[in-house]
Amino acid sequence: MSFFACQKQTIEIYVAKNGDDMVSGTKNSPVRSMQKARNLSIALKKKGSVDIIFEDGTYYLSGLVIFEEKQSGSKENHIRYRAANEGKAEISGGTLLDLNWELYKAKIPESLSNIDQRYVNSLNQRMARF
Repeated sequence: MSFFACQKQTIEIYVAKNGDDMVSGTKNSPVRSMQKARNLSIALKKKGSVDIIFEDGTYYLSGLVIFEEKQSGSKENHIRYRAANEGKAEISGGTLLDLNWELYKAKIPESLSNIDQRYVNSLNQRMARF
């Protein structure tokens, strides 16, 4: 008598900051966006469970993410989102700001060099004493 263990296949879709949404999502050819990984998982969930694995980094969402029934797994085949390294991948609904901050120094006119009081938001503040 023989028994065969039938282990279900788990398909892995990789997402990386340097990925490309025109590729298949393998470890060597990761996709770039969560949206692309989610779309790939819809077709692949028929073949087995799907793990969407995020490499280290912050992933900024381009819009609202809505999970509908077609993006859900089943009792037999789950869809799981996880980080490759726990705590090292972040999905953010914020926007990355690329700012070029510069130090600004105001020149106080000579006529105001003898200031003895300072106000912030209409409240008198203590002057620094040396």
